[in-house]
Amino acid sequence: MPLNLAIVDPATLEAASNALHDAPFDVKDIRYDPTAQTFEMILSREVQGRLVPTRFRHVYREVEAPKVRSTQCRLTFRHVEKADIAIDAPRGNELIGLEYDSASRTVSFDTGGAVKIALRVTELDAEVADIA
Repeated sequence: MPLNLAIVDPATLEAASNALHDAPFDVKDIRYDPTAQTFEMILSREVQGRLVPTRFRHVYREVEAPKVRSTQCRLTFRHVEKADIAIDAPRGNELIGLEYDSASRTVSFDTGGAVKIALRVTELDAEVADIA
């Protein structure tokens, strides 16, 4: 089922966070435009219920096992006043979750520590959608 979710409050941010849990991404696909006040990144997410048979060699014989299909999606935030992005590892990154602190108006990206992203927003206005 295609993903197309507007993020306008903490509940919809949590829904997006759940949909993108463990989604791998490449740091080259992170973009922040301070003039347009936008932040976007491309991630790969698993498509539930879409298994693809995959053959691989297991010790002495070839085995067929299901592999979950993935698709790319774009996560876009608008009204971004400031973006703090620190990259410690350029490869093997995945998004674990998203959190919003309404007092500081900050969206934090939990990536397991290899990449740190914090966005200060004037309002929670974002979307996540599969790329056709």
